[in-house]
Amino acid sequence: KVLHERGAKGARPPPTYDCVRKVTLSTMRLRVLPPAVLQDPRVESLNLDRNKLKHIPGISKLGNLRKLILSKNEIADFPEEIQSLVHLEKLELNQNQIRDLATCTVLELVSLQEFYVQNNMLRQLPRELFEGRPLKMFKAHGNPLQQPPNEVCAGGIQQILSYFSQLQNCQGEEDRRVKTMFLGASLAGKSTICKSLKQRQGNDMAKVPQWR
Repeated sequence: KVLHERGAKGARPPPTYDCVRKVTLSTMRLRVLPPAVLQDPRVESLNLDRNKLKHIPGISKLGNLRKLILSKNEIADFPEEIQSLVHLEKLELNQNQIRDLATCTVLELVSLQEFYVQNNMLRQLPRELFEGRPLKMFKAHGNPLQQPPNEVCAGGIQQILSYFSQLQNCQGEEDRRVKTMFLGASLAGKSTICKSLKQRQGNDMAKVPQWR
């Protein structure tokens, strides 16, 4: 293991390497990836947080990469370059400007277990990301999410899956005038409310009490 100490005041810390497999290039104002790093296929962990990266061309050369940290950069488009990283287990993209998750790219990450996209500009999440995947940890708070809403995402992956399942069922029973979806824990009364509403038709709908 090679250790580096911070030099003169204001100097940027040099990259650190741990048995070549772990590389840290944090807080170096990088705009492109150093060619020397991309030429080493042994790298398994790469920390690039707090730089000025917008794109990461060449990252696909690191076929053994298992951990990739890209938080606090200037990434606006989900990096399609990572789709060939089939061994990637952890991906951090917090505090960027990402507006959309490229579904096709995400689904190629077949080993992904931890995914963090907090404090971006996401409004929607693809349900395919959570269905039949090895994903165990997902964090997305700090986004203007609408589907699923932040309240659902805060409950974890199971709550997200439940949301998409209930959404699909509600779409099959969509009313011509109003689409209503009830979300909540088991035994919270959702089924009772739905049955009560279904039994009322025509003008009787106006008599339905407000549920709080």
